[in-house]
Amino acid sequence: MPLCLHHVQWAREIPGGFHQCGLCGELVAWADVYPKPEDLTEDFRSRWKAHEATQVRAPVTAPGAAAATPA
Repeated sequence: MPLCLHHVQWAREIPGGFHQCGLCGELVAWADVYPKPEDLTEDFRSRWKAHEATQVRAPVTAPGAAAATPA
């Protein structure tokens, strides 16, 4: 059970293309905010998606794979 509603007015953009709840400090995704994204204005949705598009994603490695280290 979530302790914070993550109201959309509390979500703030942080570097790396992420959003953070200003009340509890957790990183929030599009599906985590209240009210539901489809109830928000098109302008708000486009700004949110544009910021998320700037996310820097870490490369995915297979579980248990050791990182290559130069010798």
